[in-house]
Amino acid sequence: MSVAATLLFILICINVILWFVFLARFRKIFSTDEIIARTQNHLNAMLKDINVNASRNLELLEDKIRQVKSVAAETERKIEELKVGLKNASEVRAVEKKLSEGLKKTRSEHRGEGHSENNATLTSRYEKNFQQKELFSEKADGQDASPVRISYAENLIVPKKDFADRVREYKEKGYQPDAIARELECSVQEVRLVLEFGI
Repeated sequence: MSVAATLLFILICINVILWFVFLARFRKIFSTDEIIARTQNHLNAMLKDINVNASRNLELLEDKIRQVKSVAAETERKIEELKVGLKNASEVRAVEKKLSEGLKKTRSEHRGEGHSENNATLTSRYEKNFQQKELFSEKADGQDASPVRISYAENLIVPKKDFADRVREYKEKGYQPDAIARELECSVQEVRLVLEFGI
């Protein structure tokens, strides 16, 4: 009986030891601390990747913003140049119009009196009508310039209408910007600039 009790005691001890080993391994395999640590590591890696991608995307966006700003500045400069060019062109057209009106007036006076007046008389009349004697008496290279002799063509050249006026005329007739560009033989962008900004 003592041998049986000893064997029973040894079996109970082995059983208890095996249970401790099993519980230790079970706890190690299914431990929440280890799962939490692994999850944290994965999350940290994901956050690092997201940060790297976000910083790269921000750099790309800043680069694109710089490009857009430079294009916008260039566009503004071009628009200012176009405005100055159109203003100068309209001033030139106004001068051409005044000269054309003066030539018509002088020609009508010339026709009314018959063709007896010579070019020198027409030149002096032209000077009186427009009070532009300073044009003919300007000094060139320190010397008095001689009066300009004006000869007249049979058919007067009628100056073209202002580009912006012609665009607006076609728009009032119901033309689309691309049709206006075809009619005026210019680019659609020029037509849109005139229509949008009224340049």
